[in-house]
Formats: sequence, C-alpha cells, structure tokens
Amino acid sequence: MNSKQKRQAKQAQRAAAAAAANGTAQTVNGTEATATVEPAATLEEANSRLSEAAKVINMKQAKEKAEKKKAAARKNKTGGGKKSTLSVKSLPALPKKAGARKPKPEVDCECGCGGKTKSRFMPGHDSYLRGLVIRVDRDVMSLADVEKLGGAGMRAAVEKHLAAFRKEQKAKAKEAKTEKAEKAAAE
Repeated sequence: MNSKQKRQAKQAQRAAAAAAANGTAQTVNGTEATATVEPAATLEEANSRLSEAAKVINMKQAKEKAEKKKAAARKNKTGGGKKSTLSVKSLPALPKKAGARKPKPEVDCECGCGGKTKSRFMPGHDSYLRGLVIRVDRDVMSLADVEKLGGAGMRAAVEKHLAAFRKEQKAKAKEAKTEKAEKAAAE
C-alpha cells in the first residue's frame, strides 16, 4: 500500500466517522461511506455522537500536524529548509569566560607613597621600600631622613617592614649558625 492509498483510506475512515455521527452517507474518492447507525433518538445522543466523530477527526489532524513538525525538524537538522528562530528564553545560558574573576579593589600602595594599586605595591615600589629598610637597618639613613624623603606614611611603612626584615635576618643568621655547627661536627 503506497502513501496515496493510505491517504485515501484515512479519508474514507473520516467520512465513515462523520456519517456515523449524523446518520448519512458520503462519497470520498469514489468510495461510499455509509453508516448503518440508527438516527439519534435525542439531541444529547446526537451531540455525543458528533463530538466523538470530531474527536476522531481532531486526533488525526493532530497526528498529521505532529508528523509535519517532525519533518520540519528533520529538515532543519540536515540544514535544508527554513531555519527556526529561537527566542532568548529558550537558549541555554552562556558559558562563563575562562579565568573570569571579580575585579580587585584598588588599595593604597604599602610603601606609603599614597598611590593606588590593585596589588600590594605599585611597580618598583617594593624594591624602593626594601632599599630604604636596608639603609635604615645598616644606619646609612635614619627614620627622620625617610620621613623627610617620603612623608609620615613612608616612615610608618619602613618601620613596619623593618621589624619583619630584622626578624627575617635573625632567622637566617640562626640557620647559618646551625649549618656551620653541623659541618664542623661532620669533619
């Protein structure tokens, strides 16, 4: 049975269903669809038969629409035919950028210069501060000289980093002393 014959058979079934609903005979594609249904005794019975026939027809129409949608979807997948337009609501969420982070807030430079930066120091200021700390530690400069050079903020930064620098130097000296003692014991 080819597709044309199938279509004709479906039309004949629809005609038979409609004929059954109203008790008449109809001809579809040369085929007579008669109904051997008794006429409805009441109006309610006739309405119920008619609604059943309509359901059969509506179901078939719904199936045909579904088949058309499937065919259109297949066309779109293969690239043929019209492209369907998507609404923004039906689209998936966009992926996040790789490595995207919150922007860092700007803070004051730790050297005490008053500059704003997103890290601890502005470029080069960490070395500048370290140089000042070493000069103060070796008594080449005093804290008063640092204050004249860069202000009270720079003096406070040098004092803070000077304490950490001296602590670091003590730890290094202690480590060097223990290594020297171990070498002497090994010899």
